[in-house]
Amino acid sequence: MVAEREIAAQRAIEAQDTNMAAAQRDLEAQYADLAGCIASLTLADLTTGPRTTPSSPQTEFVDQFASLTISDRNSTNPSLPSIPDDPIIHRVEKVFSSLSELHSSLDSVSSACHAYELHPNIPTSLDSVFPLSKSLEDVRTIEAAVCKINTTSPEMRERKKALLEKAARIQANLLEQCKCWNAKASSLPAETRPSEPSALGESCQFSTDHHFNSVLPNADPLVQLGLFMMASLRVVFHNSRDSCRWLLQMLSFFVFTALGRHPSSTIKPEDKLIKTFPRDPDTVLHNFNLESKTVIYAVCPNSKCHKLYSPVLRHGDPRVPQYPKVCTHNPFPNDPNSTVCGQVLTEIKTVDSVSITVPIKRFVYFDFCDWLPALLARPGYEDYMDRAWVHTATDGVMSDIFDGKFLRELKGSDGKAHFSDGGDSSRYVLSLCVDNFNPQTNKQAGKKASIGLISGTLLNLPPHLRYRPECLYLAGVIPGPNGPPLDAVNHYLEPLMDTFCKLWSPGIKFSRTYKYLEGRLIICALIAIVCDLLGARKVSGFAAISHEYFCSLCLCRRSTKGLDNSDYRSWQHRTNDDCREWAGKYLAAETPDARQAIFDACGIRWSQLLRLPYFDITRCVVVDSMHNLFLGLLKRHFQEVLGVGAEKAKTVQPIVCDVSVLDPPADLTAKDKKDIRKLVTLLQAPLSMGLSGTHEQNMKKMMGFRLPALEHVACNHSITKPNGASPMTGGGRTKNPYASSLLKWRLSQEETNDDTPLDVGHILTPKEMEEIRKDIREMITPSWLTSVPKNLGNAAHGKLKADQWRVLETVYLPISLIRMWGKTDSLDSQTLLRREILLVTISLLSAVVIATSRKATEANANCYSELMHAYLTGI
Repeated sequence: MVAEREIAAQRAIEAQDTNMAAAQRDLEAQYADLAGCIASLTLADLTTGPRTTPSSPQTEFVDQFASLTISDRNSTNPSLPSIPDDPIIHRVEKVFSSLSELHSSLDSVSSACHAYELHPNIPTSLDSVFPLSKSLEDVRTIEAAVCKINTTSPEMRERKKALLEKAARIQANLLEQCKCWNAKASSLPAETRPSEPSALGESCQFSTDHHFNSVLPNADPLVQLGLFMMASLRVVFHNSRDSCRWLLQMLSFFVFTALGRHPSSTIKPEDKLIKTFPRDPDTVLHNFNLESKTVIYAVCPNSKCHKLYSPVLRHGDPRVPQYPKVCTHNPFPNDPNSTVCGQVLTEIKTVDSVSITVPIKRFVYFDFCDWLPALLARPGYEDYMDRAWVHTATDGVMSDIFDGKFLRELKGSDGKAHFSDGGDSSRYVLSLCVDNFNPQTNKQAGKKASIGLISGTLLNLPPHLRYRPECLYLAGVIPGPNGPPLDAVNHYLEPLMDTFCKLWSPGIKFSRTYKYLEGRLIICALIAIVCDLLGARKVSGFAAISHEYFCSLCLCRRSTKGLDNSDYRSWQHRTNDDCREWAGKYLAAETPDARQAIFDACGIRWSQLLRLPYFDITRCVVVDSMHNLFLGLLKRHFQEVLGVGAEKAKTVQPIVCDVSVLDPPADLTAKDKKDIRKLVTLLQAPLSMGLSGTHEQNMKKMMGFRLPALEHVACNHSITKPNGASPMTGGGRTKNPYASSLLKWRLSQEETNDDTPLDVGHILTPKEMEEIRKDIREMITPSWLTSVPKNLGNAAHGKLKADQWRVLETVYLPISLIRMWGKTDSLDSQTLLRREILLVTISLLSAVVIATSRKATEANANCYSELMHAYLTGI
């Protein structure tokens, strides 16, 4: 009996296990079918293949739910299919609800269109906005949302198809209404059109529709995702072409392997999903439309010319550009001694057995009118840029360029209304940067090369977006290996200035932006040139710092009221009108000598920037803080004065003899004045450092100076013997008597002691430098702070970057110098000298901190001027 009961129990357990296994298989089959159904809602139809078991409970629910009306789905009728308690089914219901909401939104747009057809509006001006622009944007948004929902359910396909057809009909109707609206606006009489800009012609229209074309519109979503990943690796992360080609192959195998393993899948290697994967990375990048519109100019290879020649398209075909064979540029056509350049511009190259003519040297210009629409096609960017003008300063604190006086007073092209008062037109301002760099990155030794970069920044963007790489405009790269001469840089600026002249007046109308689907008028102004000192002088046309008129802001001269005059309150400032007048004379000069004479008299050349009527050449040229302060004043002070990282100390001659002379006459040349300074330095120095040789050797050294310099110093009454007698006793206008008298006078003078250190740049002793290195090693700083070399002063660490100089000069060195020089009671001359140097150093550092602050006030500006004045007078 016991055995029989055990056998019966064993059979009951086996039967129960069999039933449970069958139930488990049924459940797995149901979930497999449901997974295929859900995948069809999120991927393309080809992803999952046809549905093989449509009779499962989940798929029956999907079909029944799809056949219901919107009101039925929202009702509580018990006869309707109930939603299974399954999270995946709830996801299906959520998708259907989304479709219902889109359907309701489309009905609302349709009602608005119908109401407009019954009572249409009439445009009142050329810039009147189409009343249903928002409805047109809503239709396109709904259409895009519907296209994202994919399904294999026949009922769902029908509903999706009907919804897309309805959206297409409404969109076509709206576009036709918009076209009629624009036609009515363009037919308005002249007096009803706005005064600025006046009657836009065909040349002021620019099509931007290509920025709104869909990328890979007919491709499978998996293909789109894979190609986007490959394009990102190629463009953003700079992967090689071979690695991207391998990635494309692996993506195609991955899709086939992943989808082919599904039981219901019918994907074969020859299916469309696999075939649509491209094999070449260049093909992928071409499909993403990443290339901007460019113009390739032929550049004259003559190092003194650099004239640009635009291509001429044969039969309008952009693939066959034609260039002149030789350069015909003549800077002085009215001068009989001036001839054309005549340099050969093109050469013949063979590509695939076909001979073509190409420029020897080329300049690629990126069209600004194609870059700006690409920025305006991004969602939200247009709102950012329009809101820039409502930013106002509070309590006199300026935190952005729009708070400055120049933009607050900038008038439009009519000279009356403010530049920002443009109605529906956009008003944008930009800054331009021209900078040269060495592409070979060999900074210490080796070959040197120089190419230039012309880039722009759209200042209407908020600061957190303004300087992102994707928001910067690249106008072009000035070809090397050597930079263009002074006047030749204007050739590279000319295409950009042509565009900005049109953008100022009458403006350019873009056919479409993200916010204005019917188009918008664009007005732009270039308000600042931001460069280093050398680049700013070259681009703006001002003379170099070695010129008699060395300053671009005031009329201080090197010979009189110049380098020694630190009283900035007494400086006579230049004016924009005077600069434009001198530049006009420079441009109109008919001979090189006449042009050079004008330049010597004012220190100003002609610049392409002066073509912009609103550009103030005295206020809009900015030397950026990185070059001016971090790599300029601070670096020079710490290297040449203190000796931090100085490669070689500069030796200066101490003054042991008083030789004071009057200012040289104005009729002396620059070389004569330079010789006067050298001669005075020689006479002031100890005899052991300059005149320690024999009489013949000393006379040879004195005879090396120019006659006007010897005459001016010798005959100057400020040079006297202790008894007051003049050192000169006569002699004609030859070098010998002047040189002999000066040498005899100098040998008779007694030398005084001087405590000035002979080695400028070696104020810091080796022990003090080691203390600074110790502070750098032991000081605890935040992780985000840029690190500086712990072996500071050693040539092994190479040249310091601008940010390293900033951190070094505003964090480490002030603490170390104050600790070493600020807490000593010694009164010897070297200690007192170090304390004075510490004071002027702190003045410089305080001025730099104020100048680089993110906020500015008038009080801070005055404080900066006082601190810089204290530094210049103290140093």
